[in-house]
This record gives sequence, structure tokens and C-alpha cells, in this order.
Amino acid sequence: MLNVLGKSYVIDHCIAFFQKRQKEQDFRDYVGNALYVIAHNTAAYAGGKEMATKYTDMYKPEDTRTAEEIKDSMKEKLAAFGKA
Repeated sequence: MLNVLGKSYVIDHCIAFFQKRQKEQDFRDYVGNALYVIAHNTAAYAGGKEMATKYTDMYKPEDTRTAEEIKDSMKEKLAAFGKA
């Protein structure tokens, strides 16, 4: 597949994909923080309970793999990518 499309096409596609993904995540973070501030201010004004955590704190992905496991995983993916 890499030989058919060319390396530059694949690289450009990957960069565009990650930029789009980052923009979407930035928007989710912005909206989540805005709603947190609105809820915080409303609770302070009305005497209600505040939200305990922010959206960005609740949905932050954690990678529990060791450095060696990450290296091995990347090597496998690169090897498979080169064979395609």
C-alpha cells in the first residue's frame, strides 16, 4: 500500500489526521472548562455543590505500559507498516 500511495501521501495524511484530532480535543477541553466555570460560578451564587473534577481530569488517558513495552509496540507497528 505504501508503494502505491507514496510515502509523502501517507505522511501528509497522518499529519492531517493528528491535527484534526488535536483540534477536536482542544474544543472538547475548551467546552468542558467553560461548563466547569459556569457550574462553579452558579453553585457559588446559589449556594449549591461544586463539581469535584474537570472534564480534562476525568478523561485524561493514562498509559500504564513500561518504556520497554512502548518501544516493543512501536517496533511491531513500524515493522508491520513497512511490510504493507
